[in-house]
Amino acid sequence: MSLNSRLVKQWSQLSQRKQNLALQNQVQSIRSSSEDFPYTDCPKVSMILQFFNKRPNIKKLIERLRHSGAEEIIIIDDGSIDGSYEDWMQYLNRPNDFLLRCNDLFEVRTYDRAIRMAKGEFVCLLQDDDILPANNIWVEHRPARIMNYNL
Repeated sequence: MSLNSRLVKQWSQLSQRKQNLALQNQVQSIRSSSEDFPYTDCPKVSMILQFFNKRPNIKKLIERLRHSGAEEIIIIDDGSIDGSYEDWMQYLNRPNDFLLRCNDLFEVRTYDRAIRMAKGEFVCLLQDDDILPANNIWVEHRPARIMNYNL
């Protein structure tokens, strides 16, 4: 690899880091000023969504996740290259919203990482092509049914 190509590569990496840092700082300032949605240590339900290059689905997914009533949302971005990461950073603006960047790790490992991070009493695992119901009855009633289940 020539000196020029190495310098261009390093410049590109530094530029990308600078953009990511600016975006993270912007999101952090939004989160810290949000009093409508305080951070909770003990959410009832944590939603974990694995995501890869499905940028057109983001808006509908976040609307449905918000409407579900889940207090904690964890998005696993598996190295998307279509601009999804930046979009998620803008939508995940509540204190209990998290974005994990896991480039080319196996699905089991990424879910394991997110589950260990989740604070919810119940955890729901989702994929980017799952179609969430428009109402939140499934989130409200399922934990109650599990809690009342007798072995």
